Formats: sequence, structure tokens, C-alpha cells
Amino acid sequence: MSQDRPDKAELLDAVIEYLMDQLFPTLEGELAFHARVSANLLTILKRELELGEEMDADELGRLRSLLNRTDGNLDDLTRELAVQIRSGKLDDQSDQVLVDVKQSVEDKLRVTSPKYLES
Repeated sequence: MSQDRPDKAELLDAVIEYLMDQLFPTLEGELAFHARVSANLLTILKRELELGEEMDADELGRLRSLLNRTDGNLDDLTRELAVQIRSGKLDDQSDQVLVDVKQSVEDKLRVTSPKYLES
């Protein structure tokens, strides 16, 4: 059941803030490392909640267009894309394949490691 306030992002922010501002400074060594990793994972989860649904829908639309399909889910069409690339069936559309795959990779980085896109 969805609540008005705090929302999912605010709850995640509270846990991340606690880990980084309260817990992390009191820890050393392996425990500090695991606290930082936990905060980073929660930050990725927050971005996934905020961006993932729209990015998945966009990617699905690109795949359906590229593969000339009106059905199929994201996982199935991603596998189909890989099969068609390997078989050479999309060689005549290589420019569009590159554009679409690059966009999908950038979207995934925007969730998992957005600083990488800044360089």
C-alpha cells in the first residue's frame, strides 16, 4: 500500500543519511566499507525507483520499433536483439542498433553510476 508521506524516496534518503552521517563515522575498516556499500546500493535503488519504469518503457519501445514487433516483454526482446545482432540480421540497421543500444546503456548508467556519464 502506498503512503503519502514519507514516500519511498524519502524513506531511502533517511536510511542513506543515517548510514553516511551517523553510522559510517563511528565505524572503521570492513564495517565502514560495508556501511558505504550499503548506502551506495540504497542510492542506486532510489534512482531505480525514480527512473526505472520510464527507462524500461522507453527501451521496450525502442526494441519493438527496431525489431518490428508489437508484443514481447523487455527481457525477451533484449535476448531477441542479441540473437539478431549475432546472426547479422540487423546489419543493414547497424546505425540505429548502435543508437538504441547506446541509449539503453546510458540509461542503465544513469541509475547505477551517473557520475560516469559526466566524464
